[in-house]
Amino acid sequence: MTLVEIIVSIAILSIIVLTFLTFYIQSAKVNNTSKDITDASYIAQSVMEEIYHLSNTLSYVDTITYLSNNYNVDSSDSYYQYIFTKQSEGSNNYKISISFTSTTEDLKKVIVKVYSDLNILEAQLETKLLWGS
Repeated sequence: MTLVEIIVSIAILSIIVLTFLTFYIQSAKVNNTSKDITDASYIAQSVMEEIYHLSNTLSYVDTITYLSNNYNVDSSDSYYQYIFTKQSEGSNNYKISISFTSTTEDLKKVIVKVYSDLNILEAQLETKLLWGS
């Protein structure tokens, strides 16, 4: 083998390696983003399940009182709308926002939003729940 053949083979090999290296870098970025969204979705689902449980076991007023003790009350408009926020605990720092809006006396629209530490919406769940007396 001559020196020219060795240099050409190294150049071809480096082009191939660089091509696959960019695939691995992009794959790592996508995996990281996917993990963040999955974590935020899990947090939103857990909070929504907790609220569903509260709607079956407590009255609406007792639920608001319970959430007021565990979350920060950002906004309240008497009986019709409440917004609660909380910073999640763990490795990733998420802001959880829970919004209640009355559609009828017992039927409430519940929106759970999970924001990243950069205030970017990562997950959102909405439902309507019927509260018992």
